[in-house]
Amino acid sequence: MAQPRYISLLLDHVVGAAHVWEGAQPLAKRGFCQPDTGFLGVLDAVSDTPTGFWMVFAFDILKDKKGDVVKPALRQIKFRAASPEAAQDAVDAITDALYPDRRTKKILFIVNPFGGTKYAKVCYNHIIFPMMRMAGLHEHHEMIGKLRRKYKCAITVSGDGVFHELVNGLLLRPDWETARQLPIGIVGSGSANALSRNLDINFRELAVLAALKARSRPMDVFSYTQNGVRMFSHLLVMFAFLGDLDIESDRYRFMGSTRFTIAAIVRLIKFRSYKTRLYMLTADKASRFRLDNTNTGAGGYGPPSLYTSPSACNYTSWPLQVDSYVQFFVATNLPWISSEFIAAPMARMDDGAISVLWAEELSRMQTLGVVLDQESGAHMTFEAIRHARVVAYVLEPDTYVYNRKAAGPPRLETKTSDPSVAEPAQIPAGSGRAVTPPANRKRAGIMDVSGEEVMYGPMVVEVHPRMINIVVPPWLDIGRWERGFRERFGAKVQPERF
Repeated sequence: MAQPRYISLLLDHVVGAAHVWEGAQPLAKRGFCQPDTGFLGVLDAVSDTPTGFWMVFAFDILKDKKGDVVKPALRQIKFRAASPEAAQDAVDAITDALYPDRRTKKILFIVNPFGGTKYAKVCYNHIIFPMMRMAGLHEHHEMIGKLRRKYKCAITVSGDGVFHELVNGLLLRPDWETARQLPIGIVGSGSANALSRNLDINFRELAVLAALKARSRPMDVFSYTQNGVRMFSHLLVMFAFLGDLDIESDRYRFMGSTRFTIAAIVRLIKFRSYKTRLYMLTADKASRFRLDNTNTGAGGYGPPSLYTSPSACNYTSWPLQVDSYVQFFVATNLPWISSEFIAAPMARMDDGAISVLWAEELSRMQTLGVVLDQESGAHMTFEAIRHARVVAYVLEPDTYVYNRKAAGPPRLETKTSDPSVAEPAQIPAGSGRAVTPPANRKRAGIMDVSGEEVMYGPMVVEVHPRMINIVVPPWLDIGRWERGFRERFGAKVQPERF
């Protein structure tokens, strides 16, 4: 008598179970998701009705020495039941254990077929739909629809831009307090795919697995106000070299992630410095500057602002101020600002602050060093790059000059006066001290919010802690990038430098 064979699987790694035809064979090449066909072979193997044969689908999820998840292989374990009815009982038992709410909750997929490399629709057809078949949930998802309680999560199949729009769609609704509780996630199908990198779901099949499990954790967002209009986002604000690089690279979008390298070369040849005023409210001093009355944006929708106001903002007494030329500026809510560039290794998605990095005396060669070594975070050790963790900031950009030479130490002020005796300065939000966008539009730069170009002009930004629920995979370790950075650079890592 043959001995029983035992197979150990982690429940978090199991996609699901499905009926298959008797002659169904496992996918070739160890079950890896193929670039051209994805998991289309599964559709030929799966049966809509019980056949007496069924298969369990699960991923082998392993990490390399750096802690990154390597490309997963799909395990396909085929069983033969005593009867089609017994196969039905087995498949139902596994599916109910994995997805107990499958009969009442659906997954909403929002597909952007035109974003990035225009891969989103192919991703849906070749990866998402076959995996829904593996999970037995092919009748329990929708591509788009009205936001109702029937969804257990909403997933964008896109780059960071569409996810940015989804965040705004949730927080600018009349029922935003209810809408923001819906877990949201992403299957990265753009060029930069920064959010996917931060969530450790670099492979689309892993992003779909995370969506199926629908585990979530709180994440900060930030509001940004220009000309009295308040919007929200999840990732970053970029300006100067990085803003130019991201938006100008759109003309090379067909090249995928290589487009950033090409755009960087072009911008380094004609290197710019931007006249800038920057006001920052650091986390350690925030309580002293909290407004008496909280505010919401036009229409009264969205989370209240505690330190800034759509109508007035007394930021000229904030403790940290810069009035100088800058070559480099990024304010990021997450460590990775693209799939290849870790800008702020110490950033956390739920700590109530945003990491602001800027440079006033960054040379062309140092900037080239940042471009060539994006994955290490080594730029955080450069003397020219300063950084701070803030809960709010105001950015007032002006015109740029080419190839500016260093002009002595940076002009930075640290305010320590008590706000109760500070000279009042009621400033319309988004206009600063009566500052307007540069009159010389030929010398105006680019401002970038999470991959989307916005008006080049003053911007008021505030962090709203733990405001959305983000779908995360079970293996996510949000602190590992900071640990790896500190282990590598040790004593070279300095505290916040103003």
